[in-house]
Amino acid sequence: MEDQHVAATGVYGTGSYRVIFRRPLDVGVEGNVALRPGTTHPVAFAIWDGSAQDRDGKKSITIWQDLVIEK
Repeated sequence: MEDQHVAATGVYGTGSYRVIFRRPLDVGVEGNVALRPGTTHPVAFAIWDGSAQDRDGKKSITIWQDLVIEK
């Protein structure tokens, strides 16, 4: 996507997935959150498992987590 400012890399091993999301702290685009040192932002994730027929509203979701940007 042209407006997608996040790159992700995922691996599967020992029964679980690990994903790293990477993006600039400030993408310089209106409407995008600027992640500044010393701030905290609420984040949550939704996960679809296509092999388990997950789709649309059938998915796993997390509760809100705090993303802390260290100084």
